[in-house]
Amino acid sequence: MNSDDVLRLAPNLRRLPNGVLVADSSRPISYPTDGNRLYFEIEDGSFWFRHRNDLLIDTLNRFPPAGVLVDVGGGNGFVTKALQNAGWDVILLEPGLEGALNAQRRGVRNIVNAAWEEAAFSSRVLGAIGLFDVLEHVADDLAFLRSLARRLMPGGRLFVTVPAHRWLWSFEDDRAGHVRRYTRKTIRRLMLQAGLDVERVSHFFTFLTLPVLLMRRLAFPGRRARKMSLQARQDHAPAQNAALRSVLAGLCAGERMLLRHGWSPPLGTSLLLVARAPSIENGGRPPRE
Repeated sequence: MNSDDVLRLAPNLRRLPNGVLVADSSRPISYPTDGNRLYFEIEDGSFWFRHRNDLLIDTLNRFPPAGVLVDVGGGNGFVTKALQNAGWDVILLEPGLEGALNAQRRGVRNIVNAAWEEAAFSSRVLGAIGLFDVLEHVADDLAFLRSLARRLMPGGRLFVTVPAHRWLWSFEDDRAGHVRRYTRKTIRRLMLQAGLDVERVSHFFTFLTLPVLLMRRLAFPGRRARKMSLQARQDHAPAQNAALRSVLAGLCAGERMLLRHGWSPPLGTSLLLVARAPSIENGGRPPRE
């Protein structure tokens, strides 16, 4: 796939001299202004981002996209590049210019610097859409999902990760620009309301539930006072402690193996969901406006 293929899916876009595709307008998003820069420094060394990528690749292998996948709000392209390396046709859709340029530096081939609405993909042309820790930033999540579902071809899939458990809400969610956290019940109901059939929903990062509860929800006083950038570096890259790195690697590997075998843990700081647009033989129609 190349940029000409992308333009056939979204004729509203135009190509810049650097190869990035753009729309002519943009909308504000609920995301920290320095978020892309901060996480570009962290992602490659983060156990959290690596483990999420591993689980996403496992999930796509089990529930293959029906065609090209658009990674909506994909930031610096950390997920997009991993899926690209794994052999999937994938497009990064990122509204922040800094994130789009970081993704280009990372080696992502197909980049659209626009919000979802401005990209204006044609109806029923996409084989898959990824929302990887994006939906919790959207005020009207149902309207957004219905808009996504209208662009999926019959049988196309939606892959979603979101923060889990309302009782884990903390000041960190406020700082990150989250609107909500989800439960299995709320995310499943939301997909059904959007006209999508849920194929799988599971918690992950089970082993982080208690630490997050203690350090965020019941926050240590010093944690609230730390800058977001400093705290994020400490959380995502415990590089100075070899024993901790080893423990985290083992926990990630163990959880990955269990999830591959169908384990569905009752707790976890995140949820992973796969939903599917109705196929033609099931009377597949785009969701109502």
